[in-house]
Amino acid sequence: MIAIDDSSGGLRRQVFFWLATGVLLALFLYVFSGILLPFVAGMVLAYFLDPV
Repeated sequence: MIAIDDSSGGLRRQVFFWLATGVLLALFLYVFSGILLPFVAGMVLAYFLDPV
């Protein structure tokens, strides 16, 4: 069984990592939303016309 090592800040570091990753992903989507829309729409359309 894996023990959670809270004394060394392992859990805190992991929470910070996921929060930072989420913020960066949200920022990326906000900045490139106008560029990504045609690609996402194309992927959805391609999936519905030829599903795997």
